[in-house]
This record gives sequence, C-alpha cells and structure tokens, in this order.
Amino acid sequence: MSFYLLKKNQAFFNLIWLSAGVLSASFELYASKLLLDLSKSIGFHNKKS
Repeated sequence: MSFYLLKKNQAFFNLIWLSAGVLSASFELYASKLLLDLSKSIGFHNKKS
C-alpha cells in the first residue's frame, strides 16, 4: 500500500514539476516579448535609421 502511495505521490510531483516548467517557460517568452516591444517603442532597434 505504501508503494502505491509513493507512486501516486511521484506522479503528483511530476505533474507539479511539469506545470511549473511550462509556467516558467511561458513567462520567459512573455517577458522577452514584453522587453522586445518596450525596446522597440523606445527606438532601440531603429537607432540606425
């Protein structure tokens, strides 16, 4: 019975790690897009022209 609980907990922790990884990855994407838009609005990318 304890082995079953251990397996169940392992699956639960895997789910938590997976969702945390997805959340952090999407947050990084969002943050980099935000920074890109911000630098574009400042004119950092259009400095040459």
